[in-house]
Amino acid sequence: MKYLEDRELRNLSMNQLNERLSNLYSLLPRSSTKWDFEKKYRVYLFRKINQIKYEQTLRRNGLRTQGIWITINK
Repeated sequence: MKYLEDRELRNLSMNQLNERLSNLYSLLPRSSTKWDFEKKYRVYLFRKINQIKYEQTLRRNGLRTQGIWITINK
């Protein structure tokens, strides 16, 4: 499952990654008392946020580029 999520993030553009990151941040509630019974969901959200930030860092440093595959019919 993790391999499929990484592949999905690789195929997104930087604008799509930024949009997904802002959506995840908007899901975070403002009060800390609500988190007491939603710990698993909080960990899930932070894990997804960190995956996106890591992907963005790799792209900014030039370690990964978005692949474009061209097929040539012979």
